[in-house]
Amino acid sequence: MIAWLQFQLHSGEWKGQSLISKEQMKVMHSPQMACDSSFNSKELPVSTYGLGWMIEPYRGHAMIHHGGAIDGFASQVAFLPEEQIGIVVLSNTHGSIIPYTVAFHIMDRLLGLEPVNWSSRMSKLMGKEPAEPESNPENSSELSIHPETAVEENVEEPPVAPYDRALSAYAGIYTHPGYGEMSIQETTNGLQATFNAIEMLMEYTGKDTFSVEFVLFGLKVIYTFTLNELSGVAQSISIPLLLEPGTKPIEFTRVS
Repeated sequence: MIAWLQFQLHSGEWKGQSLISKEQMKVMHSPQMACDSSFNSKELPVSTYGLGWMIEPYRGHAMIHHGGAIDGFASQVAFLPEEQIGIVVLSNTHGSIIPYTVAFHIMDRLLGLEPVNWSSRMSKLMGKEPAEPESNPENSSELSIHPETAVEENVEEPPVAPYDRALSAYAGIYTHPGYGEMSIQETTNGLQATFNAIEMLMEYTGKDTFSVEFVLFGLKVIYTFTLNELSGVAQSISIPLLLEPGTKPIEFTRVS
């Protein structure tokens, strides 16, 4: 991992040999779109995404980073190109904010900045309320919690509504040229959506809309059906699968 960071900090060079041009590396390390931040605060006020990298200013210093996690493990790789600082944090805890806490603490130390009590800040994300007070409350800023990383959050549940029509009007196979096939099936518990082998129960919220939980991602989205006025059968589903600001829902069309 240290070799990988040195490769990034040296603009695509490894042991004096250029493996990727500096121009291509600059594109990879440059913002390509805006995105939400898991740690919205005065220290990290803006969040963007490059080509495979999160790109954010950290306390006024350019920072490029990316975390990762799978069952039992979590990690964070970050570097400050202008200061030639690279950090790798590996943790044997799944869904942990510890790699970020440690990485930010190391940055504060190496940059000679007044330390931020990141352990206290991020205790919210770990579900350990209340967080310990900041050592200097006047310089503290609230940390915005986003569903992408929050372990616990109070989500307002959509109201359950009685069905306006038979469930058979929605059941069927729907496709999209990029996202593939979405299957809507009737079960003893109501409708179930199957997408990329992921089975998800659908809860009716009225006006041909259903609340569907993507358990793997800790995300709830609304499926909106458009019905054929003559047949009364659904002809498409609109689903907000893209989380970037300004994106439109993805529309799956029913297979006749």
